[in-house]
Amino acid sequence: MISAGFQHVHKLFYVFAITIVICSCHDLKDFDQPLIFTGEVTGIDTTGADFYAKIVDLGNHEILEYGFVWDLNPNPKVNDAEKYIIRETPDPGIIKQRITTTLRPGYNYHVRFYF
Repeated sequence: MISAGFQHVHKLFYVFAITIVICSCHDLKDFDQPLIFTGEVTGIDTTGADFYAKIVDLGNHEILEYGFVWDLNPNPKVNDAEKYIIRETPDPGIIKQRITTTLRPGYNYHVRFYF
């Protein structure tokens, strides 16, 4: 009798565990917000620098503006810092933009990609 009760509890545990796994699985590509990464800054010379970013997922919202923002202060704000607006429709993938204005030699700039 004890063995049968244990088997019943054991089966309930597995059913419960499988139910939790099934309910908690979701498609990682379905983001509510855009998923972006700011990449390296390369090609730094007297004429400017190359800014990179990666758009992984566009999310579920309309994107009104996107591009790069940079400043001497950490965490540059779109409304307060220099920015370059990209006019093309965004697509997932690598973004590269050569910036040739407002960068002065000898300064450390903080750069980020924004939507």
